[in-house]
Amino acid sequence: MTATVARRTFLRLLERARRGEKILITRYGKPAAVIVPPKKEIES
Repeated sequence: MTATVARRTFLRLLERARRGEKILITRYGKPAAVIVPPKKEIES
C-alpha cells in the first residue's frame, strides 16, 4: 500500500492491525514502514 493511500485510510489500517493483520507501507515503490498489531495488550 502506498503512503498516500495509507494517509487517507489510516483509521481503517489501525483497525486491520488490531485484528492481527500486518500492513506494508511503500514510498516511491520501496518498503517504508510496517503497521503491525501489538505483541500484547498495552494499557494507555
